Amino acid sequence: MGFWITLLINIAITLLSELLRPKPNIEGAKPASLGDFNFPTAQEGRAIPLIWGTVRLNGPNIIWYGDLRTDAITEKVKTGLFSSSRVVVGHKYYIGIDMGLCRGDFSTSSPDLDEGIRRIWVDDEILRDESAGFVQEGLISIDEENFFGEDSGGIVGDFRVHPGSIPQLPNSYMTGLSEIDATLLPGYIGTAHIVMEQVFIGNAPNLRPFAFEIRRIPRALGLPTSDALVNGNEANPAAVIYEIFTNPEWGLGFTNVDEVQMRSVAAVLAAEGNGYARVLDNPLTAVDLLQEIEQQIDGILLQDPTTKEWQIKLVRETDFPSPLDSLPLFDESNVLSLEFSRGTWAETTNQVKVQYTDKDKNFQPAFAVAQDMANKIIQDDEDVISTAVYPGVQNRTLANTLAWRDLRTLSYPIAKGKIKADRSNYAVLPGDLIRVTWPPYGITLLAMRVNKIQLGSADANEIIYDVVEDIFRTEVPSYSDPQDSLWVKPVQTPDGPLDARVVALPIGYQTTGDVQQYGLVAVRNGSLQLSYDVYIKESGGFPPSQTRPGHTLEQTQVPYTPSALLDGALDTAVGSPINYNNDVIFINAGIDIADVDRSAILSDLDLISGPENLVLIDEELVFFETIVDLGGGDFRLDAVRRGMLDTAVVEHSDGTRLWFITYGIGLVQTVLDPATAGFNIFFMPNSTEGSSGAPDSGDFSPEVGINAIQEVVNRFEGASAAINPKIDGVRFPNVVTASNDFICSWFNRLNTSPLGSPAGTNTGTHEDVNEDPGAGITYTVRVFHTGVSPRVLVFTAASIPVFPSPITSPESSFVQVNNFEVPFSPDVSPVPSPHPFARTYTLELESVKNGYVSELWSVDFEVV
Repeated sequence: MGFWITLLINIAITLLSELLRPKPNIEGAKPASLGDFNFPTAQEGRAIPLIWGTVRLNGPNIIWYGDLRTDAITEKVKTGLFSSSRVVVGHKYYIGIDMGLCRGDFSTSSPDLDEGIRRIWVDDEILRDESAGFVQEGLISIDEENFFGEDSGGIVGDFRVHPGSIPQLPNSYMTGLSEIDATLLPGYIGTAHIVMEQVFIGNAPNLRPFAFEIRRIPRALGLPTSDALVNGNEANPAAVIYEIFTNPEWGLGFTNVDEVQMRSVAAVLAAEGNGYARVLDNPLTAVDLLQEIEQQIDGILLQDPTTKEWQIKLVRETDFPSPLDSLPLFDESNVLSLEFSRGTWAETTNQVKVQYTDKDKNFQPAFAVAQDMANKIIQDDEDVISTAVYPGVQNRTLANTLAWRDLRTLSYPIAKGKIKADRSNYAVLPGDLIRVTWPPYGITLLAMRVNKIQLGSADANEIIYDVVEDIFRTEVPSYSDPQDSLWVKPVQTPDGPLDARVVALPIGYQTTGDVQQYGLVAVRNGSLQLSYDVYIKESGGFPPSQTRPGHTLEQTQVPYTPSALLDGALDTAVGSPINYNNDVIFINAGIDIADVDRSAILSDLDLISGPENLVLIDEELVFFETIVDLGGGDFRLDAVRRGMLDTAVVEHSDGTRLWFITYGIGLVQTVLDPATAGFNIFFMPNSTEGSSGAPDSGDFSPEVGINAIQEVVNRFEGASAAINPKIDGVRFPNVVTASNDFICSWFNRLNTSPLGSPAGTNTGTHEDVNEDPGAGITYTVRVFHTGVSPRVLVFTAASIPVFPSPITSPESSFVQVNNFEVPFSPDVSPVPSPHPFARTYTLELESVKNGYVSELWSVDFEVV
């Protein structure tokens, strides 16, 4: 009685002290304030870009941010025997942001131009793709809660697009915020911008870099849609030039522009597929920008001398009249002086690389290449490379055409000159073709192109012309347009294993001795698949329900199992030496086979912790000592021991999968409820791109159902297969013949130690050691006459105890078959005895324990 009183007092003191003990002060994570945020592009005074065509705008400038909200992320932490506390481990951040996109209006009245925003990138990954077209104005709703990963959050909320229309009202969300004086909030007329209306941006106080695919097509020139939108994505360069000339805010503000002439030029450029797409986000003078466009379109901007209106003069092969007699002539009759020179071959180029922006490659830089092999031969096979950059080109065909056009002018030593002439050819303009004849230099009717004109002074009867030999004809490209690389970015999304199964762990590989544990094996589906998570769902019936809800996470980051396929069938026959102790197995199509890079000698293994080099084939377990790489994906397992642990040697067909379970196996931790009839295991893969998540988030996983009651039992409660079965003293399967009076004998295998024997005794290698397998085990022997069809059961001995009577040796168990007669009759035998094939038999041997049957030994032989 004194003991129990003392025990109760101690318990009471423990409980009282626990209740009175001060609880630990666990400080949670502190939320970030608005000043702690990092924004990639929030700079006062940064220029708002100009955009033409379809472009990718990286890092738009943040013109306002605020309206910060934080929600705590908590976890439950135990603080005492009867208490727990929720601790803040992080925060979710919501914020309002206004991003300036570009000057100009893309609220077009023409739906064919389809302007606005289509794609949104974050961290160079696509957050949103409006496959139906561009959003000109209004909401883009994003719901990507785990865009950055399950632990980092994502993007959720409304993005409101303002197209830069005139007039344009302030954002209604921002006007409703108490921190903003709505009377001072501008509408940003003429500026397109996008407002994130308190959007969830993740679990960290920083904004990831955003990028937008935007289309804006200038419409002031009044082009039809077929000319305004070139190649389905780009603006017409003539319309861009017109906008630069006439825009009064950021352009030149000219009014003297020949619209009719520019529209005719625009039609030519559209027919040629010469489009322009450009983000101008750095200061650039109008002159420099116009020269860039002139170079792309191979044109010259000039004023008509009579109307003083600006025009675009395109330099094209169609300028050449036939014959050339109609061209203005410069010769000794009107030329006052001539400076003339021709370049050398050493000054030429034989390879031109045109750098452009390839929209089809996610707006990344790309190159088109043109080569003149004749020029290369002239220059002693030296590669002379020139690179031209065209910021407004996005089309591969156009880039290829420009490369060959530029090569034409750079690969030949052209003539240049300066002509001082009288005013008889006053109507000649820059870009025009002329004829030059000058006998002192041996020049006769040379076609030259006027680059620049100096009109001179009023009191001098002279005009100065800068001219160049005309070879500006566009050549037909010898190479096709630049092609996509055959390289494809490896798929990184989680992908389910190629094969998977659940295995009842052998004795010695378990971490507990009273509950059967299950191992998980799965084949990796590609090198980018890293591991898999395991979910389990118990079921009260079998087969278990395949529906997803009700699962629980079992474990994470389970390694894949090295695996291969049998190269040839594996039967119960062996070569030499016998007894399944030094067999070889050929395998191929190995996956992760390089992980099996160790060898182990069975006598050196620590048997209690489970040996290495254990292989599962169907339900048979085998060991091997070494693995040999035969090349070409073929391997050989040497010194193989078959029918190991509690299994028997059975046949396996060609192509059966082998699992190297000691080099990659998971463990099911759940202890099944006794009422559970079955359960499902879900293999959910993890790749370099992330996790596939829980089973109800996708169909990546093979589902493996297990009938826990009928199909998988405790191996230590079930029966281990016998070892070293013999007929008349000859081991399976080397039995060929037996006497009419034959004896079937075997040895018992202990199934409560790792290899079927006490520690240190290697019974698993089929040594003749007989161990007591424990209470309740019996054996069954059946003999079939297989010389007839169908075969006939001629002998059965069931419930044979461990040491049957008579006992010829204290170590061996046997069944003696004495002079049994095989019944022959026309009904069971196609030919009468004693025809040889009619005396063939099959013997089967199995053990039974607790109602569970072991794997079956089987051997064919003749009775003589």
